[in-house]
Amino acid sequence: MKLTKPIYPILSFFVPFSLYLATLAPTFLWSDSAKLAIFVQESDFYGFGHGYHPLHTILGIMFSKLPFELAYTQNLMSAFFAAAALFILFYLQRELDISPKISLLGCFLLSLSHSFWLYSVINETYSIHAFFIILILFMALKFRKTRKQVFFCLAYLFSGLALYNHTISLLLIPTTIILTFYQNRLHFRKILLALFFFLAGMFPLFLIPLLKLGFDRFSQTIFSETSGHFLTFFEIKKIIKEMSKFPFYLFYQFPTFAALAGIIGFKRLFKKDQVLSFSLLIFFLINTFFAFSYFLQRQFALLIPSYAVFGIWIMIGLNHPYLEERVRLKKLWVLFLYLSIVVMPQVVYYVFPTVYKNSGLKIINIRQLPYRDSIGYFFLPEKRWEYSARIYAREVLNRAEKDAVIIADFNPGMVLIYCQKIFGQRPDITIPDFIDSIVHSSPDPVRDLTRI
Repeated sequence: MKLTKPIYPILSFFVPFSLYLATLAPTFLWSDSAKLAIFVQESDFYGFGHGYHPLHTILGIMFSKLPFELAYTQNLMSAFFAAAALFILFYLQRELDISPKISLLGCFLLSLSHSFWLYSVINETYSIHAFFIILILFMALKFRKTRKQVFFCLAYLFSGLALYNHTISLLLIPTTIILTFYQNRLHFRKILLALFFFLAGMFPLFLIPLLKLGFDRFSQTIFSETSGHFLTFFEIKKIIKEMSKFPFYLFYQFPTFAALAGIIGFKRLFKKDQVLSFSLLIFFLINTFFAFSYFLQRQFALLIPSYAVFGIWIMIGLNHPYLEERVRLKKLWVLFLYLSIVVMPQVVYYVFPTVYKNSGLKIINIRQLPYRDSIGYFFLPEKRWEYSARIYAREVLNRAEKDAVIIADFNPGMVLIYCQKIFGQRPDITIPDFIDSIVHSSPDPVRDLTRI
């Protein structure tokens, strides 16, 4: 890999980061965004299971020291790690011999893709997850190219540490093993080295909750709650239905000829490096299948790593030596095509919600929440005007009678608890356990809800 002018990687971070700052959610939002901020306020990084993301909480505590409202600092953390992921992506693409300008274009392309942008401006775990996925892939590629042990060790250290943020990072393990072990003699010492650094990175994931919860509670969380949560939403019919829609989801992320370039890029990579092509394809397929097997509201966020891999294929397909030369007038049309892949997504995202509302179509069922324009909320990535959760919480807390009991599900309930715990508002109000578990798990949810 030739030396790269510093301006390219600098732009790969600061241009997307500026975009995310400009479109960042200004305050707390619904559901997990509020919950994760509460974890930070309470320094709750010892939990274990599908609902906990301890590394996210630890990093969130660091960002909470910034002189802003807690929720805003957590939104800002997402923006930072999304931009950091793109910074690493630039160097990953350079390892694939993609030119600096095309590599920068690839960073801009992913930064503007719908799901990546959406989860970069709200408090969620997926920007940090994307950061680790791209970082681990980069380390594995560096080792494969240089054979330096430090990159091998870091690939497995980060693989373990990534689980401390989100356990779905396990889906990258097969790809990491292929990239770091294929065409290498399987020395027992090397296997032990990989296992040691993987466990070293994963160590806090088990040690901290084990010390806090005790062995019995810890074991129950692993073997009952986490697996039970996944099995609740696993449905073959839903998987097949969502997989049939995947080309449309992919096109919404890259709404130009970029989708065709991705197919061309995959073919080019396959001819050049079958092992790398096969390993990336494995992760792409495993991650996509898992996302579709999860519940609908989360599958779009879980698809972000799949989109990142497809973005790499797009850049391989677009990589052309002419960009390393001076752009001539007769080549301006090519430059226009390249610029369109970063301009067109913005046009689509700002126009589509209005078109969708006026069309009368109902492509997807989206839950309505008070004061939230749900179509705009989910189809338009930017969140700079999103105050619906704050308005809702203020109205509910102002109108509730003294010592009221509010029965709610997770989405609006977390917003009210956030205001109680962060702002100290209405401590007299009681919010019992959320009704979600009844809705999803009870054999007769109507009966059990009526009992409440």
